[in-house]
Amino acid sequence: MSPGLLGLEITGESALETASGVTLLIISLLVVLYGSYTLLFKAPAPSVCHLETQQDYIAGLSNYRNVKALKKDVLLALDQLERIGKKKSTLLQVLGERFEPTELSYRKFLSVITGVE
Repeated sequence: MSPGLLGLEITGESALETASGVTLLIISLLVVLYGSYTLLFKAPAPSVCHLETQQDYIAGLSNYRNVKALKKDVLLALDQLERIGKKKSTLLQVLGERFEPTELSYRKFLSVITGVE
């Protein structure tokens, strides 16, 4: 605490100057401790890998499930993925009842369902 830098001293002439000097020292210590904690102990963000299948997306989203800012969005996305899976299985069941797997129409509908998924 140089008196020439900020004009503050711990043993200043007034109570305000002394209180400001002590406060500045305490805040500086807290900033250094918090910065050290953040750099040394904070877990690195999970990396995003190449996603192709629905299981890849579920695994990728699960990495961000505990991030406070993203929690609602991640839970919504996981719920939507689950609902899409159920709808796909229902569509495939109806498609199997209506067409034979060897028919051209079956393959066209299947390609559209897979593309939408």
